[in-house]
Amino acid sequence: MSNQDSNPLVSIGMPLYNGEKYLKEAIDSVLNQTYTNIELVIVNDGSSDNSVAIVEGYNDPRVRLFHNDRNRGVSHTRNKVIEYAQGDYLAWMDCDDISLPEKIALQVELMEKNKNIGVCGTSYLLFFGDKVYYEDLAKSHHEEIRANFVFKPATIFMPTAMIRMTILREDPIRFNENLAMAEDYDFFQRFCEKYEASNVSTTLFRYRDNPNSLTHSFENKKQERFQLKKSIYSRILEGVAIEATEADLLNHENCTNNVMFTGFQDYIKCTDHLRAIERGNAQSKSYDQDVMKKVLKEQFFFISKKAGGLGLKTLWFYIKKSVQWNYGNGFSSLAKITLRSVLRYKEYNFKNKVFNKSLRQSE
Repeated sequence: MSNQDSNPLVSIGMPLYNGEKYLKEAIDSVLNQTYTNIELVIVNDGSSDNSVAIVEGYNDPRVRLFHNDRNRGVSHTRNKVIEYAQGDYLAWMDCDDISLPEKIALQVELMEKNKNIGVCGTSYLLFFGDKVYYEDLAKSHHEEIRANFVFKPATIFMPTAMIRMTILREDPIRFNENLAMAEDYDFFQRFCEKYEASNVSTTLFRYRDNPNSLTHSFENKKQERFQLKKSIYSRILEGVAIEATEADLLNHENCTNNVMFTGFQDYIKCTDHLRAIERGNAQSKSYDQDVMKKVLKEQFFFISKKAGGLGLKTLWFYIKKSVQWNYGNGFSSLAKITLRSVLRYKEYNFKNKVFNKSLRQSE
């Protein structure tokens, strides 16, 4: 894909707000893509630092800078990117992350070969400084992606996503400007209900775990995060024949976040919630039942890890229900639940603390 004239134009959208610290590295990673028929659409959302000067320092016609009239928030800014983008495809990029050189080329290749696909993301590394915290290996099949959105906001991971622009020009689907966060979860869950999705399984992106990010600003605001996600959860549960009560929405939140359980009954309520989703899906047939079963098995393992601090009763419950409900995830998963239950481990990120490696080792 080296002949620029015969290749589709790719717009790469970058919302920008006070990103001076890592901005140059992010922009350079875009401009150094092996796929060269690109434009970088940067929308400044009222930055008060040196960000604008950094962008204006680039003498490259592919860089296009726009400004909101004032700080409007990320959802509004993403919608402005869609308005300004001129390409056949729109890829996303945060102002503190890194796109690896082959990212755009491999995504365009997938989209050009599969005209039915409306959006694709990639696998990615989560890192900060010189440390890698984990590698997320993305699902590649549409039905898996749809079903995983029931619990996992990043099934299509926003900063890795590439969207076919013919869809956005014909369909008014946009980011919900009433959401201060989770706008990406809301958007892509709705998008993937209407259009085919895929992911490039190769790791092509580095997502910086920036302590100054919007996501981190909500980390200690559990109730605020829950309130923002309730409308998304309600829509998802309605799709599996559940008229969600406040208790259902809270159980769904507790099935998805990484906050450890402090009471055994909260864990039981979440397992009951998983069973209700399985029964509801059997009735509504919203998702392929085999695919949904696989998702529920993975989520049962996830919430059981969160219950490890409650001790051996978690282990016995996990073993019993794995057999009774056919929710088992194999010996490796059983070993992890056993270890957590025996140690009564009270933090979710056990593996990350033990298996940290350097960014250089991951290359």
